[in-house]
Amino acid sequence: MVLHGFSTTGNYRLPILSAILDKAFLECDAYRVEFLAPADDIQGIAVLQAAGMTEEGRLRNCRLNTQTNRRHDVLLYSMLRPESPRFSTAFVPFKLGVLAITGNQESLLTADFIRYGGDFGRPIQRETAELLNLLDENGKLNARRNQQDLLNHPSGLYRPGISDVVCQAASQAVDYFSGRLTRFDVAMDISGGSEFQQKVWQALQGIPFGATWTYEELAQRLCPDDWQAARRMSRAVGSACGANPLPLFLPCHRVIGKDGRLVGFAGGLDVKEYLLAHEIMGVNE
Repeated sequence: MVLHGFSTTGNYRLPILSAILDKAFLECDAYRVEFLAPADDIQGIAVLQAAGMTEEGRLRNCRLNTQTNRRHDVLLYSMLRPESPRFSTAFVPFKLGVLAITGNQESLLTADFIRYGGDFGRPIQRETAELLNLLDENGKLNARRNQQDLLNHPSGLYRPGISDVVCQAASQAVDYFSGRLTRFDVAMDISGGSEFQQKVWQALQGIPFGATWTYEELAQRLCPDDWQAARRMSRAVGSACGANPLPLFLPCHRVIGKDGRLVGFAGGLDVKEYLLAHEIMGVNE
C-alpha cells in the first residue's frame, strides 16, 4: 500500500503529518508513504524533513500554478515504514535467535523471540531486518551459523536514529543475556490489554530474578485474601501471560505449572527453558 499526499504551498503541519504517518503505518498497514511538495514550498518541505521523510527526486513541470497559469516543479518525498522515527525496532541476538524489540519515542510496545531460520510475525520487524541484511533468501532470519558475528554486537542491532527508549531496552537486553543485568528499567506501554491483563502483566514484575511462581501463586498476588478464588483464576492468569506483549521485560517465563513443568510461553518452551537456565544456573552466552 502506498499513500500519496498532495499539498498547496505552506499548509503542512508537523502534528498532522505525524498523525498521518502513524495512521498509515500502524493502522492501515501501508509500507510506503509519498508526498508531492511544490519545489518552492520551503516551509512545507522543512516540515516533511522534520517528520523524517527524504527527498527522492524532482518531477519537472508537474504542478499547475493557477495564478501564473504555468506548471512548476514538484519534489517527491517518501518514507518506508521501518524508517519512521516515530517507532523503531532493534534486535538483540542470543543463543537461540534474536529478541525483536519495538517501541515509540515514549515506551516499548512489543517484544518477540524470533528463532534463527524462523519467520517474523510483525511486518515492521521483517522490514527492519531486511534493511539490516538479516534475512536469508527465503525471507527468514539467517541461521545462527551465518550470524555468529552478531552475537558479539555490544548494544544490539538497529538502524540509526531509533528512539532512546528502544536503544535503552536493547542495551539492557544485551546486558541481561551477558549476565550483567537482573532487572529491567525501561518505560513500557501495556495499555492495549484489558484491565485484568494489565494487572497480571504488572504483577509479573514482582517475580524476582532467578525465581519461579506457579500460575496459582501469581493469581494469589491478585487476590491475596481468597485462595479459592485464586485457584479459579489461574487459567485466566495463564491466558493473560500468553498474551503478554513484552516477554522478558515482563517476565512471564518465570511462571510455571503447579507440577513444576514448563508450559505456556509464546516464545517457545526451549526459549523459556534457556531463560530460566540463564537466570537460575548462570548459563550465559
